[in-house]
Amino acid sequence: MTEMFKIESPPLDVEALSLEIERRVGPISDDLPKRDPASAEPESLPTPRSPVEALLASLAEDANAAQGFPPQSHRKLGGAVVAAKKGLRLALQPFINETFARQNVFNRRLLDVIAALHAENRTLETRLERLEALVARESTDS
Repeated sequence: MTEMFKIESPPLDVEALSLEIERRVGPISDDLPKRDPASAEPESLPTPRSPVEALLASLAEDANAAQGFPPQSHRKLGGAVVAAKKGLRLALQPFINETFARQNVFNRRLLDVIAALHAENRTLETRLERLEALVARESTDS
């Protein structure tokens, strides 16, 4: 069976990613910061430098469920169909925003949790490296 997902990329720049995550979500503590639903505006992220950063940026761009894909049509009168779709979306956008408001809040919080988990993982990796170095020093001293 073939792999459904395959990522071929350079090694992960954990330091740069962790700095970006900490800049975005703040220091990690036992209780995660609560986001205000009114402030569900997407934050602009710098140009991604690693696969995980690219994935987080992509997820952040797609977090607003009320924002639809650009209208398209394959029909002969495609221009008229696209114009009608745009008009319908424009007229119904307030209802769409209300319908997806809760989903947008959930998506933002989920992104924050993923970023916080990655930052916590980085902290644990640093602690593990320190412990391994300490054990290595103690074994050479014995």
